[in-house]
Amino acid sequence: MPCSWLSQGIQYFGSTSKTWTHNSSAYPLPFCFQSPQSSAEGFVWSFRAECPHSDHTKRKDTKRSLLITHRGLSGPAILKASAWDAKLLAEANYKFEVSINWLGSHSPQNLTDHFKILRMEHPTLRITQNPFTEIPKRLWSRIVSLSQIEKDTTWAHLSREKSFDLQNNLPAMLLQVDGKTTNKDEFVTCGGICLREIDFRKMESTLHEGLFFAGECLNIDGITGGFNFQAAWTTGSIAGQAMGKTISSETSS
Repeated sequence: MPCSWLSQGIQYFGSTSKTWTHNSSAYPLPFCFQSPQSSAEGFVWSFRAECPHSDHTKRKDTKRSLLITHRGLSGPAILKASAWDAKLLAEANYKFEVSINWLGSHSPQNLTDHFKILRMEHPTLRITQNPFTEIPKRLWSRIVSLSQIEKDTTWAHLSREKSFDLQNNLPAMLLQVDGKTTNKDEFVTCGGICLREIDFRKMESTLHEGLFFAGECLNIDGITGGFNFQAAWTTGSIAGQAMGKTISSETSS
């Protein structure tokens, strides 16, 4: 029997669990942060999240809305953080700390002054009675509890140590993240084929002639699915046309 050889080939795939299993340089996104400490579910609030890089020295900030669920942290801020740092968080096995600033408009000094005023003007007011209109009541109660302050404590009887803990938790509450959770499946993949190895005029490999790439296997991604759909359509179209022209020229010759 005559033997035929494949002169050209194209690799492409979508963002699925099989993709991440078979391609060690591909990472899923976006995803939510699983945190057993965040048991104050049902709140949506603006915050600053700091996610450590793999060297644990650099941090990245994002300010968006936060959703606290029964499993952990979600919402636009978390999804954006997971998108930008998908590779780094995967390398950390999704175990890291996230710092939440519940009062972005208040500096630590402002909080110190505000607590002094509360101590002087409302000495018999219980700490659990929320003094901040920016924070939901249930969330405030949870922050007070995490600061290990008894619910019957008044501002006059708040110790310096507990006051310091509360002041630290409001602008920089540290929560441990222990894994990731998804709504269904992540729908984007970052990582993949290095873009320096691709001729974007044809989507052909610069290392292996006749090998083309398109879609999620390339190290290119956007924050939302729309960017990635467009990238897949465009790279697929370029690769297909380039392969067609090559086949045409080979046939005619």
